[in-house]
Amino acid sequence: MDSETAAARSSPRKFRPGWPATLTVLLLLPVLLSLGFWQLNRAWQKADLQAAFAEQSRQAPVSLDHLNPADSSHYYRQVTATGRYDDARQLLLDNQLREGQPGYQVFTPFKLADGEAINWSTGAGSRWANHVRFYRTLQ
Repeated sequence: MDSETAAARSSPRKFRPGWPATLTVLLLLPVLLSLGFWQLNRAWQKADLQAAFAEQSRQAPVSLDHLNPADSSHYYRQVTATGRYDDARQLLLDNQLREGQPGYQVFTPFKLADGEAINWSTGAGSRWANHVRFYRTLQ
């Protein structure tokens, strides 16, 4: 080996990006920064949502008749209602995961005493089970 080749190999390489790479970085940098700030904003929104959910779940349930659905202070509030399930109009939403197991979500309309109906998630079923397990959330 001659001395020039050995000196060239031992000297550190210099980073010299070309103009296409520089232009690409300059164009993408504002987009990537805005996406990063968007993710931080979403994290703050979700933290606020979790705090609101926790606060409402600590409160005692109230009658559904006494709540205004348009009032955002009642979001995530536990409620009680009187009525019956309309099993004839039940809906099964397939391809859902619950605790890592495939299955389906069960939605059953709940007819209130005044005749109005609300859609209610009555539970989940396992696709592989011999029977359907319903997790009734309304007492």
